[in-house]
Amino acid sequence: MRSTAFLATVVAATLACSVAPAASKKESVEARLQRVEDHIAIERLLMVYGRALDNRDFASYSQLFATEGTWTGSTGTFKGPAAIKAGMEEAFKGSTAAKVPTNFHLLTNAIIDLQGDRATAWSKWTYAMVNGNTPALALTGQYEDTFIRENGSWKFLSRAAPNAGTPPGSGAARLTTQDYIEIQQLAANYSFFIDQCSNAGEDYANLYLPDGEFAVSDQWGGGGKRTFVTTGHDALVRVAGGRDGKCAEQTKDSPGYGISHVIVNHVITPTATGAVGKSYLLALGVGGDPTSVERQGGYEDVYVKTKDGWKFKTRTHVWPNMADSVMFKKFSKALSSPTSGAQTPPAKK
Repeated sequence: MRSTAFLATVVAATLACSVAPAASKKESVEARLQRVEDHIAIERLLMVYGRALDNRDFASYSQLFATEGTWTGSTGTFKGPAAIKAGMEEAFKGSTAAKVPTNFHLLTNAIIDLQGDRATAWSKWTYAMVNGNTPALALTGQYEDTFIRENGSWKFLSRAAPNAGTPPGSGAARLTTQDYIEIQQLAANYSFFIDQCSNAGEDYANLYLPDGEFAVSDQWGGGGKRTFVTTGHDALVRVAGGRDGKCAEQTKDSPGYGISHVIVNHVITPTATGAVGKSYLLALGVGGDPTSVERQGGYEDVYVKTKDGWKFKTRTHVWPNMADSVMFKKFSKALSSPTSGAQTPPAKK
């Protein structure tokens, strides 16, 4: 009996020191127990995250985030469970969990600090792959987290993986001054090439990777409804107006007639695989009036550096209020994309 009581005392003292080193001597037993339970719940959240990711269970994965939760990594930033789920599905497109797992996220060294209904944490991850019976460490990185207690459960309010997808110790790519200039030129050329159908659309299409993609979305930060999805060189030539080596003649009935693209507030951020960017889009000459200006959302980009310079991997025109656009209001017919067929601008919400 004495040994049992002694062991219980040691365990209680250890928990008090490891979980709540700054706790006041006057803190109640109930409050101290709550801190221990919160610490264990957050540790479990970290482990469940890894299991859901390895199992490609992105429905469960997304529910680990709060309503306003964000995930930030090499593929961009996504906010809210729906956008996070869509972002992960896109990032792991074509990849499904094997019946016998062959890859694992090993999550270690978690340092958790509790502040009532909020908390922060820093931890490490290692990505291991198994070839036959031989494991090999492929990648490593760290997580920087904030948590919130939402509806009685701990959720990620933000999770950043700054080194995700990079070889051990290399960190995110470091852009040089020349890289920034070249990416800015890429965006500037976009405006001129699409407005002028330069080189029968070839110049515009050459701004992208051979399998590059353009699309329109109704939501910033990933997710949302994607329409006008256009992939590949030949289809992108048509986006710029190219038709069989010539430029299609624009008429006053064409949605983009007389429009000039003005891209402003261009923000470029380095990633493990290149860079991402975001910007606003102003359209001049909307509705046939050369003096009119319309804010038409903006762009979210993924850039990749190639032997031929920086290219768009994806450019997404984010246009939440497209249904209100003067440019499209007068069109009752569906618009079309060279690869996705007829599309109808989103209905006004």
